[in-house]
Amino acid sequence: MMTSVESPGMPSWAVDAIARHEAPIKREYLLLDRPEVDMAQQSTDVSKPVEEATEGDDQQGTKRKRNHGQNKTSDRKGNMDVINNDRQLCTVVARGGTCAFGDGLSPDGTPVSIKVGDEDAVDGGAAKGGPGEELDSLTLNGTTQQLRLDLRGKKYSFPGSKAALNRKKVERVGPVGPGVKERVPFSKLIAGRLPMLAPLTTVGNLPFRRLCVSLGCEVTVSEMALAESLLKGNRAEHALLKKHPDEKIFGIQVAGGFPDMMSRCAEMLCREMDDFDFIDINMGCPLEGLHRKGAGSALMTRLGKAEGVMGSMAQVCHAYDKNLTVKIRTAHYGQNHICDKVAARAVSSDVDGVILHGRTAQQRYSRPADWNFHTKCRSAMDEAVPGNEVPLVGCGDIVNWREAVDRMETPGVSGLMIGRGALIKPWIFTEIKEHRDWDISSAERLDILKRFVSYGLTHWGTDTRGVESTRRFLLEALSFLYRYIPLGLMEGMTSMKIGWRPPRYTGRDDLETLMASGNFEDWIRLSELLICPAPERFKFVPKHKSNSYDAAAAEPVYKRLGI
Repeated sequence: MMTSVESPGMPSWAVDAIARHEAPIKREYLLLDRPEVDMAQQSTDVSKPVEEATEGDDQQGTKRKRNHGQNKTSDRKGNMDVINNDRQLCTVVARGGTCAFGDGLSPDGTPVSIKVGDEDAVDGGAAKGGPGEELDSLTLNGTTQQLRLDLRGKKYSFPGSKAALNRKKVERVGPVGPGVKERVPFSKLIAGRLPMLAPLTTVGNLPFRRLCVSLGCEVTVSEMALAESLLKGNRAEHALLKKHPDEKIFGIQVAGGFPDMMSRCAEMLCREMDDFDFIDINMGCPLEGLHRKGAGSALMTRLGKAEGVMGSMAQVCHAYDKNLTVKIRTAHYGQNHICDKVAARAVSSDVDGVILHGRTAQQRYSRPADWNFHTKCRSAMDEAVPGNEVPLVGCGDIVNWREAVDRMETPGVSGLMIGRGALIKPWIFTEIKEHRDWDISSAERLDILKRFVSYGLTHWGTDTRGVESTRRFLLEALSFLYRYIPLGLMEGMTSMKIGWRPPRYTGRDDLETLMASGNFEDWIRLSELLICPAPERFKFVPKHKSNSYDAAAAEPVYKRLGI
């Protein structure tokens, strides 16, 4: 039984608002004289491709116009034009080194980073392969240019993968014996800890994960990386694997649809990196591009392939003292809920942990998460391997500490994972840790944003490229953060609920009002208050269409308030 976030004796109008899935905003904060923006169609799906069109099929197969989805890559290209069009000072030179490509690369002789045939020549404005091979000493899990060249040239051998696929013992390549870090079982890694931060495409970047750690999160996972691209030595894909030393327990999520590819990827990661605790198989992504490759949630429908992927990867990971987990959904499409079958195969394949998101891939976030499937999966896991200690981690619709406590009481659940709840309010980890209903002020929220900016500038740099990269990812974060509804503005509530749409309201101060705006022009203004004025030709199109409304729908808050 879920603990209510409603206070007894609520007025009837507030009860009616909740029944309509609307936040019960107190009357004195309502903006009844201003046009209301329909937010009912909002989607917070963070794993759909940026190339996805705005047309789609509904469940009856007919065409309809979508208000949600994601903007095309071509629409969002302008987000980074200010970076790509400006000269960038070579960061090796900026740090006192010698540019590997020499001087005179620009009309005025200023050494700059330029695009050349080898993509490894430039990495965020830094020349690679020379004295600046590892420029960012504050990140771990970086890969070398030589490794990427070997992978690209197919000069990298995979004896462990070959042995695993042939059902032979995997022999560890590299150091063994004393001094080698031993594997801590996944069940012990998460025992008694706060919920894990879910892998989040684009918005789950290193600075955001570090922010969540500073607010109490103890287990983080990388953004999803494609096994195929990792094995091709793609530099951008390898960059997704980096972590900060603050991330004490860290997992790497990979996606792929074939046992040979996935086991090779696992072997490369285990041999070349030591600063992670587990590899997570993405078997829940709703991205159609992945489905065409047999990966993501589509892999759930191919039980033989899925079992081969899990079994071969488990052998490789365990040989290198790493854990293997798998993240699944209740089903791929339709009502064919096969999560229990996949979970049973996972335990039989010696996987160390199962993470279940209580929705189908087709549902995305259009339906509440169904936690009844977690109990069903636990029963299937115990039936497959009696007495197993493989933990089942639950995920879906947790946005306050009471929900976290209640979900942990779900029969068979050993741990929790939070995705959207952390995007909307990263301080949820503090709330859970302290069992606290935090009516966070706008000043406190601004301090959290300042912390993100600081982490972003540390990670991406303080030159033009670094500053504007930080701005871009701050704006992506703000496209979720504005959805937070302050506790003190609601009638008789101890927390907001996922999926509530608020009527237009004003905050308790101008800053809180600005932070509640869904207008991307206000997000840009917030970024200027936190970083510096945006370039004159700066353009930002949010990744998620429904995360902002047309600027013409209402006057930007900052103009109305004179901020």
